[in-house]
Amino acid sequence: MLHLLGIAMFIILSLVPASTAAPYSASLADINLNMNTQASDAAGYSAVWSGHSYTPSPANWRALPIYAVFLDRFNDGDPSNNNLANSSSDRSPSDVFEVNYRHGGDCRGLISKLDYLYALGIRTILMAGTPFLSDAWHGYNPLDFSLLEEHLGLLADFRDMITAIHSRGMYFMADVTVSTLANNLVFEGYSAASAPFNINGYRASYRTSFQYNDFYINNTWNPDCEFPIVWGKNGYREIIAPPDEPGCYDSDFNQFGDVNTTTNVLQSQRYFGRFGSVQDHIKDWIPRNQQRIVALTCLLINGLDVDGLRVDKGSQFSPAFYTAWAPQVRQCAKAVGKNNFWIVSEMTTVEVPKSAVFFGRGKQPNQKAMNRTMWYEEQVQNNTSLAPLNSGNKPQPYIYSTGTEMVDSSSFHYPVYYAILAALISDPFNPNIIGTYYESLYSDDLVNANTGTLDVRHIFGVSNPDVARWAMIHDGIGPGRVGEFLTMILLTGVPTIYYGEEQQLSVVDGSGDRGYI
Repeated sequence: MLHLLGIAMFIILSLVPASTAAPYSASLADINLNMNTQASDAAGYSAVWSGHSYTPSPANWRALPIYAVFLDRFNDGDPSNNNLANSSSDRSPSDVFEVNYRHGGDCRGLISKLDYLYALGIRTILMAGTPFLSDAWHGYNPLDFSLLEEHLGLLADFRDMITAIHSRGMYFMADVTVSTLANNLVFEGYSAASAPFNINGYRASYRTSFQYNDFYINNTWNPDCEFPIVWGKNGYREIIAPPDEPGCYDSDFNQFGDVNTTTNVLQSQRYFGRFGSVQDHIKDWIPRNQQRIVALTCLLINGLDVDGLRVDKGSQFSPAFYTAWAPQVRQCAKAVGKNNFWIVSEMTTVEVPKSAVFFGRGKQPNQKAMNRTMWYEEQVQNNTSLAPLNSGNKPQPYIYSTGTEMVDSSSFHYPVYYAILAALISDPFNPNIIGTYYESLYSDDLVNANTGTLDVRHIFGVSNPDVARWAMIHDGIGPGRVGEFLTMILLTGVPTIYYGEEQQLSVVDGSGDRGYI
């Protein structure tokens, strides 16, 4: 997740009137993915691309190198959409290295560079940052999951871009936050400060007159509220300290306070807290919200013909959510002929057991394959009839059953990245790249949920928005190239490159986040 979450908010109320938005409004038809004029709840939203032939899924994602790119930072193809709100916050007037403003890149700009990307060998475009209306240039603070960000283009522009990508035999993946939004809620007693995480919860209200359209605050106590199972950093269940009074607020939002972005917090706080104190967190573990999020996700597939999804901040959402959401999204994709739809997730942890519970059917450390024979039986033969968990024999190989597979793979494999970084920069005499790779291979369920066959699709790379560009590291360009060779040639998986790395992109000021963008 791009760590620029402290930027000043500027909500474009002229584009999102409080009374009309995601529930269909003719005035917003140019950016509205929802085309169901009768639906009053997001669970009933739907989209259709009339007269369009959807692009089938590729058979082998490993043959399709990825280019991850922020449209806003890439190429400005339509200057007319740069200052839609007539706000000084829309675009920096002079400092092109300023990170808090929009720079003007858009769908049209990417279209004009597709031949260049194809010539590089790129076959999949991963749009970093959500395509949704957002109060931040990077799109990770969405205001609405059914309205597109007009600074990047109208619905017609997004469709033209994805059609142009498909016409070249390339594929398109969208970035989603699934259940985190912008920073519009305040907790009682903490209107001007972060609220300490508290499992008892807080009463909540809106910060301004703006209100979300599809999810609602409710400060009524629900004594029947049941928390989902939490899996800790060690890959086993984490015991949640119960609230003083059974239940929780019957809200669509997690109203348990804030959680920082560091790794030094309990997983339960990540599941239920507001990320970085600035991203309101939908209660994704309750069925009514799961159905809404499924419908909102399917808008991208049916309305834009996307081929895959990247889930931002993947370990912040519970397996209870993933096991309900991911299978339904795959079914939505299959309905339009996408039989190998790909769902990847950001797992920023270097702790393999922590992320292993989210891949496929999920694995605890005691379900890890201990040798090649065991791994072959589980992953290659996909044998699900082994001894049940805690039977006294070898444990059942997975946490969840076939048919409830969660995400397919990591969107950027941090354990391998840090092993490469250590080998090339800090500890060249003690490389552990292959050992780290095999630990993940034995720990994760990598059977393709669509085909039932082993399909190693972790994404391997050495550059992304959250790590320093190699050109910003002293004498880093050479090691960066070696790292790219390792991830593109040596490791079985899907290679990725972050935009600009192919040109050794650097910036004048490398302080803070400026060196990453």
